[in-house]
Amino acid sequence: MSSWKLIEDVTLCECWVHTTHDPITGNEMDKREMWSKITKAFCDVHGENARTSQGLQGRWKKLNASFTCWKNAISHASGNLRSGTSLADQTLQAQAFYNSKNGNKSFNRLECWQIVKDCPKYKIVATGPEVVMHGMGLHSSPEPDMAEQEADTFQDTEGTAEQLENGNLGDSERTGILDSQQRKDQVEVAVENTPEKSLSVGLERILKKVVVHVDLIEEMAGRTQVM
Repeated sequence: MSSWKLIEDVTLCECWVHTTHDPITGNEMDKREMWSKITKAFCDVHGENARTSQGLQGRWKKLNASFTCWKNAISHASGNLRSGTSLADQTLQAQAFYNSKNGNKSFNRLECWQIVKDCPKYKIVATGPEVVMHGMGLHSSPEPDMAEQEADTFQDTEGTAEQLENGNLGDSERTGILDSQQRKDQVEVAVENTPEKSLSVGLERILKKVVVHVDLIEEMAGRTQVM
């Protein structure tokens, strides 16, 4: 058989999409029936016996592998996009990735890709770099602060100060409590120094300044009305 032309690949892709994604029969066909329908639809366009069912299946296998690699290339390129990057730049990055995976061969079936790209198996889920503030992703649930977790473990020792003063504890218990309280003090210092705590304190100071300015504005407005 002669080599495959672009127009034949386009027809094959169209026949595959229409047959496999038919809302009525698409999910009920077995493989043999599916390729029988694809072959008939293909030959209706290019002439009887233009390609055999076996030939169409072999060609589709190659196209499918190419589409899958191109999908991965676009996903890789979109994940590396920077502000101001154009679609042409994204395509160039995708081609570079595709070349590296296919022996320096370029993807040359963009017309076919436009036909299949919206099918579930080829659909690209947009991804991008995670926006991070103070070491924590804005779209992810924050992990519990280890210092706060450890501080919680000392809550049970709050009532031991009186026992310690009254001498109701043995030497080993006394030593353990003192060590626990010392560790608690260290943890509280660590919590105070966390970025989240610093941010909270900073916001509180700004809020106090805003309140002072509002009070001054209201006072000046009152004086103006009196005058």
